[in-house]
Amino acid sequence: MLEVDARRELIIVNRHDDSIQANGHIAKLKVQIVRRRVIVKYALDTAQPSEMAESLLHALEESLGAFEKHRQLVLDQLKRRRMAYEMPVCLR
Repeated sequence: MLEVDARRELIIVNRHDDSIQANGHIAKLKVQIVRRRVIVKYALDTAQPSEMAESLLHALEESLGAFEKHRQLVLDQLKRRRMAYEMPVCLR
């Protein structure tokens, strides 16, 4: 039983690490998006071509959405694992 508990705890720790990594990627993407928006605005304000800058901005925003969905998946799994770990043995 101790080995099973240790494995469960390791899974929870790994999910927590995944969550931390996702949060880091999300934070970095948000910074890149703000920077890219400034570049797009400048290009538009100065009548310069903005197609490439807007395309990259769109790709960054799509990536942000994907990482946010991934983070939610990790958090949901972490919550389920914790609930299962806390559940009495007779109900597992």
